[in-house]
Amino acid sequence: MTARCNHGLLIFSFALILGGCSSLPGFDRPEYVESSSGWFDKSDAQEEELQDYEPEVHRITPSLIRELHSIQVAAPTDLPKGRTDESVDHYKIGPGDLLGVIVYGHPDITNPAGLTQTFESSGRLVDANGEIFIPFAGSLKVAGLTTSTARDLVTESLRRVINDPQVDVRVLQFRSQKVFITGDISRPCTVSVTDIPLTIVDALKECQSQVAGRNNDISSVNSIQLLRDGTAYPINLSLLYRTGGGPVPLRDGDRLIIDNRLNRVFVIGEFAEQIAVPVSAAELSLADAMAAAGGLDLETANTSAIFVIRGFVSSERGEDGGIRTVVRPTVYHLNASAVDAMLLADQFKLQPRDVVYAAPASFVNFNRALAQITPSIDALFRTVIVADRLND
Repeated sequence: MTARCNHGLLIFSFALILGGCSSLPGFDRPEYVESSSGWFDKSDAQEEELQDYEPEVHRITPSLIRELHSIQVAAPTDLPKGRTDESVDHYKIGPGDLLGVIVYGHPDITNPAGLTQTFESSGRLVDANGEIFIPFAGSLKVAGLTTSTARDLVTESLRRVINDPQVDVRVLQFRSQKVFITGDISRPCTVSVTDIPLTIVDALKECQSQVAGRNNDISSVNSIQLLRDGTAYPINLSLLYRTGGGPVPLRDGDRLIIDNRLNRVFVIGEFAEQIAVPVSAAELSLADAMAAAGGLDLETANTSAIFVIRGFVSSERGEDGGIRTVVRPTVYHLNASAVDAMLLADQFKLQPRDVVYAAPASFVNFNRALAQITPSIDALFRTVIVADRLND
């Protein structure tokens, strides 16, 4: 009886183990179809075959690093143009602005009826129609004018009542023009455009907000999208300034979308952690990214197979009706088991959206499969032992 019981348990054990193999790592294989250039999943197969899909693979060597360093990264050329020497003479007055109008020698016009004590408090608000009221001159349309042209308009309007009027016009409060900032920040905000040129860095500083999800201030922002006139301009601030692009002046109605996700490197595979590492203004090396992930897991990683995957796949329909690949990813391979590996990794500069991948060692899948079935085997043997003891 005992023998039959043990025999049945062993059969049950093997059945369970074999049945579990279909779900073990490395045993589930997707169904593939063969094309003229490689293999791809049937679910992604089209009537036309993908052609020339294989990525370019380069081994990370001193000569490769020298070659990559010799390629000068060009400053963005499609950024919106704007003046960097704008002054009050280029600011256009708009509804909501508060103007100060001085008519020298005529305090009754500068400060009608002496109702206010200071010049600032005697300001004239530009109404919704873009007009201000000046005694003896009436309502004047000043919206869309610079302060110098508004001064000429007031001067000419007062000539009929004042001989050679001396007029000055200033903007006391800038209210009509704004830049809007939103995205990965804790609180959206607006920043007024003034007579001093407003750059992206100035606007971020004025925002007084924080990067959402982290305890970093707004100074950590690096990746931005500038939306202007229906066009989105992606801007990497550190790259812009490193390549001499200089400040980008903003204008009324511009929107800044802070998106720091565009400035990350993804570290996955056999590392201590699977993380997304932000690329700092001082750049990020492969060694930095590996260290940020806690280093390689030496028990599971294949130290000779560290890869940096860069770029994406893009395809288009060719003249013959087939699909051809026009952009292929580039893969850089580092043999981290070599003596000089970390020196090369420290010199290899990563780019935003790169993927750093550490491949598993050849025995890892078997060990992981064994780790999954070991608890079941242990439970079955314990059951056998208990059954034997009960039968005894």
